[in-house]
Amino acid sequence: QVLRSLNDMSRNLVSLTDRMDKFRKRMNEKDPITGKTRYGPSTFARVGKMLDCYASLSMSIDICFTNEKKGLVLMLQEFCSAEEKKREEEKQKTEAQIQLAFKSKLMDEKIAAGNKIEAEMKEKAKLEADKAEVARLAEEARRQKMVIVEIERQEQDKQRVADLNFMNSVEKGEVGVKKQLAVLREESDDSKAHMQAITSLHTIFSQISSHPEEIKFRKIRRDHSK
Repeated sequence: QVLRSLNDMSRNLVSLTDRMDKFRKRMNEKDPITGKTRYGPSTFARVGKMLDCYASLSMSIDICFTNEKKGLVLMLQEFCSAEEKKREEEKQKTEAQIQLAFKSKLMDEKIAAGNKIEAEMKEKAKLEADKAEVARLAEEARRQKMVIVEIERQEQDKQRVADLNFMNSVEKGEVGVKKQLAVLREESDDSKAHMQAITSLHTIFSQISSHPEEIKFRKIRRDHSK
């Protein structure tokens, strides 16, 4: 701003040179009749003061622009150039830092996105693995259940066959009943227990005779009190 003001002042002083020369010339002129100056005393003093100010300003501007060593304007120009260069370097440095920060941010975002994708893939793989493990365990449990069911079925078949063989081995009819009663009598040492067994058998036979169509009367619980 100072440099701009000095340049404007220098141009204005140059534009006033011709006019100042005219004022100076007229101050030196005298009236040929009276021999007095063209200007009156008051005007002469004001014009002289104005010319002195102009001369002082011109000299000051000349010193600024044309010093023996280095003019003020040149110094200001060099200073402004140095400041401009400094600002440009700082601007470039700031832009470089912004670019670096932007690239770093982009890199961080890419890394974060990659990590997110990797985490999602791992989570998906884990879910798939867990799903496969659950399916494997379910299949294993199903097979074990099938094995248990098959073993139970085989045991039931064996028990059914054993019961059928036992039933077939028992002699039927009146002869068979008498034979089993004789075995019961021979193996029983307690007369009271023997009588209780005979009474229970009588009850069972009576129920079967009374309800031959009812299957439940043909069965005896193993945990029956009698």
